Amino acid sequence: MNCSSPDRDTIENLRTVARENPKPIVMFVEDGDGSLAKEAVRAGVSAYIVDGLSARRVLPVIEVAIERFRMVDALHKELRKSREDLEARKLIERAKGILMDKRKMSENEAYAAIRKLAMEEGKTMKQVAENIMSVASLLQG
Repeated sequence: MNCSSPDRDTIENLRTVARENPKPIVMFVEDGDGSLAKEAVRAGVSAYIVDGLSARRVLPVIEVAIERFRMVDALHKELRKSREDLEARKLIERAKGILMDKRKMSENEAYAAIRKLAMEEGKTMKQVAENIMSVASLLQG
């Protein structure tokens, strides 16, 4: 993207584009407003280049922007997976607690029961834990 001086609307439009169809975005601008540069990066811009567009700079800047985009995208995916794993772990722990309380199982026995049921039903342990939580909630009234 080449623009002389981006404004807040331009940045907001870039944010929408980056959210809906993530791709590396390079902005070549004439004016180097630091606050807009920060906003552009937060909106998903991979590279914010001040002093405009020159032919010899385009390819190296785009290559770096693509690599930076890939790295940031991989970090976002890893973070998302870590959050999902943590949420699953919390659910499994709560389900184990229910089994330990209601069926007088040890922690290892409760874990093994969840794991066995998951394998038998072809589900994830998280799905089994969610089912245990749902049934416990239903039985408690």
